[in-house]
Amino acid sequence: MDKIANNVRKLKAAAGCGVKVLAVVKAEAYGCGGEAVSRAALEGGAELLGVASVAEALSLRRGGLACPILVFGRPEEAELEAVVQEDLLQTVFDLALARQLDERARKAGKKVRIHLNIDTGMGRLGLLPREIDTFLEGLSSCPNLLLDGVYTHFPAADTDAQFTAQQVRIFREVLQKIRNLGYSIPLVHVANTAALLNRCCEMFDMVRPGISIYGLYGSSAVSREFILEEAVSFKTKVIHVKRVAPGTSISYCREYVTDRETTIATIAAGYADGVPFRLAKGGHVLIRGQRFPIAGRVTMDMTMVDVGDSVDVRTGDEAVIIGRSGKEIIPVAEVAQIAGTIEHDVICGIGPRVPRAYIRENRMVSVYRYAFGEVKKPEP
Repeated sequence: MDKIANNVRKLKAAAGCGVKVLAVVKAEAYGCGGEAVSRAALEGGAELLGVASVAEALSLRRGGLACPILVFGRPEEAELEAVVQEDLLQTVFDLALARQLDERARKAGKKVRIHLNIDTGMGRLGLLPREIDTFLEGLSSCPNLLLDGVYTHFPAADTDAQFTAQQVRIFREVLQKIRNLGYSIPLVHVANTAALLNRCCEMFDMVRPGISIYGLYGSSAVSREFILEEAVSFKTKVIHVKRVAPGTSISYCREYVTDRETTIATIAAGYADGVPFRLAKGGHVLIRGQRFPIAGRVTMDMTMVDVGDSVDVRTGDEAVIIGRSGKEIIPVAEVAQIAGTIEHDVICGIGPRVPRAYIRENRMVSVYRYAFGEVKKPEP
């Protein structure tokens, strides 16, 4: 938690004086735990939170978080009432959604703050620039909606500066159209992690860091000028140790056969827990400060590790899939590279039956177990 708060402080400094920070905590804060990470991000100076769905926003509200929360995705019709009653900031990208929200707000006697998403090149959600005139004409008949922000999203701020600059030019043209019609825009925001750290555009009023909150850069093309602290570890335990003869096959399909007498340690985590299946070829695990290769295919619930002649390894030892053991470290980026994926995928993929332990000042302060829906705080 201390690392996450410190990362947000550094990101806020990178954004510059007067620029707000919206901490992106969708997908349970990239798999790390929405409420806990949100509190640490707010402690570090974030003013808003961003989530993918109304359900995610309501989970944070139930956890006691009263700060502004922006919902990026489209709400179900049954969720519109919650948007109104919980004072959520709702992204809007077509007139149908705007009119639905306006009607719910009218019935409740309230106003709803909305953010317009402009599609300048992401090709996902958002109003196309050619649609903005028609949209604004329709928005004028929605008196219960308040324009709180306008934003766009960059797909290649780390790899294509020219395309990103083109997006900014298009976005500025749309902003001018909106302002020419008399709308004020309290929050203009475009910069994700890559744009923020690479400084490839103006920061406007707010930035939206996501993967960087967790101490990750998301791409080798993102600047390391601001040194972030990797906050995520993924650990389990050795649950079985056996000595095997040469020619022993390990795991499914016999893709790993020992060429010598060796020791195999089985650890209590598999691909259902978030150990990438492709780590079978080139992946390692840390045990007692030493790096050992994964032996054979990762299975659903367990993974085998060839610890050779290390007689020190025993049942109950900590096994580190991501993180540090002694002087050795396996960063998220290494796991992502071997698995042929991105850092986001690795940490989001850590499964719900893996308990989340939260550390402050080198002391565990709480443990959350999704699988059992309980929070257990350790004894003082």
